[in-house]
Amino acid sequence: MTVVDESGATYNNLDEVLKDEAIAVCGIKLHVLPHGFSFNLKTRQPMTSPSSRPTAIAS
Repeated sequence: MTVVDESGATYNNLDEVLKDEAIAVCGIKLHVLPHGFSFNLKTRQPMTSPSSRPTAIAS
């Protein structure tokens, strides 16, 4: 699973980019998580081990 967390972005051109133009996004976090890992959408944190995972994860 790949998670792009844009919450801390410092810049993006999404509101001005046209259909076939490239986007720019700066200051993001990228999480690459293998099978068995998860991501908590409320806390914006990866869950890296079974002991750190809450029983309910937002989806």
